[in-house]
Amino acid sequence: MLQIQLKLDRAKLWFFSGSASCDNFKQNILGLGMQVIVWRWLFFFTLCAVMTLALLPTSGASGFPGQDKLIHLMVFAGLFFIGAKACRRKSYRSQTLSQVPSNQVASSQVYSSQTPRKWLYLYIGLFAYGVLMEFLQGQTTYRSMEALDLLADSLGLVVGHCSLVLFSRLGFQD
Repeated sequence: MLQIQLKLDRAKLWFFSGSASCDNFKQNILGLGMQVIVWRWLFFFTLCAVMTLALLPTSGASGFPGQDKLIHLMVFAGLFFIGAKACRRKSYRSQTLSQVPSNQVASSQVYSSQTPRKWLYLYIGLFAYGVLMEFLQGQTTYRSMEALDLLADSLGLVVGHCSLVLFSRLGFQD
């Protein structure tokens, strides 16, 4: 029972502070961790809001041809951007090598908080979210499931990734 409680406490620490270490909890809450908390809550509520809006009936009148695809592209670009910020870990870029914890020195995350594996998980997770959304829309009588929407979702993920890289290269980290 104690081990289960410890695992739950570690999960809470990760979600709320961005770190699973109890030693850095106060530092993470006051520093980078607080920003991660905000991004994670924003990501969670955005996912819920998008799914809710996607399953509501529409009026049927669109402003211009392809408007639905453009909306899918913009929404998934935003989801990728917010999701990347929410999945961020503490970066050691501003620290010297001697200040980096020894278990992180051999890791690819020493100087960068953005790893290719994280991007892959975010791409797969958001694409699966888009597939689920399309499937659920197909189950309603007032919405339809379209493969072109999934293509727009995928392009939106790429646009979101490119915008995130562009913003970080221009110096807009947070």
